[in-house]
Amino acid sequence: MRKLEVYRAEVEPLADPELFEKAMDRVTERRKEMVLSLRHGESRCQSLGAGLLLSLALEQWGIPAAAEIAEGRWGKPFLKEYPEIRFNLSHAGKWALCALGDMPVGCDVERVGRGSEKLATRYFHQDEQDLLQKRGREEDEDWQRTFTWIWTRKESCLKAEGTGLSSRMKEFSVLTDTVDTRYWDRMDEKGEYCFSLCVRGEETVQPQWRTIRIEELL
Repeated sequence: MRKLEVYRAEVEPLADPELFEKAMDRVTERRKEMVLSLRHGESRCQSLGAGLLLSLALEQWGIPAAAEIAEGRWGKPFLKEYPEIRFNLSHAGKWALCALGDMPVGCDVERVGRGSEKLATRYFHQDEQDLLQKRGREEDEDWQRTFTWIWTRKESCLKAEGTGLSSRMKEFSVLTDTVDTRYWDRMDEKGEYCFSLCVRGEETVQPQWRTIRIEELL
């Protein structure tokens, strides 16, 4: 039976120096280097939170948290000794996101309110632009939520493919599932962030969403 799980957590608690250090002890040396290479405190918490969720997910799947991670041709990371297991990470604002499954998977989280008509014209398929027009204008809340929903789906799709070709975003629509591409979406409780998950493959699998409290992990 195929398996797919999504872990998300608010990373703001990692601003506490004590929790930050405890979390650093739970992630790989590679993740530590990534975290320390970042200048801003928020960025460090986001990266550390994503790494912490990956370590947790791997442990729950019976995979060593220190499993070696390599990068594919287009820079997408994968587990070198467990090529059948796929994962993807994302973070934005106060949230970190991790998806883990035994099929190609991509995930993305974005804060609502950063969309613009200029970006929609440049990156969105005509079907998506038509939907946005029905939601009002970019200053409208419904328009912004719809924009973010489309954007996170597109990002998760490209990440599932592993190509990273943002120039292709306008060539395909994410409004509905296809034979080999499926999407799932969530919002946080306040409706401030949109989470999207994309899975490639013809088999249907329902993801298990888990919201994790960073404090409880440490």
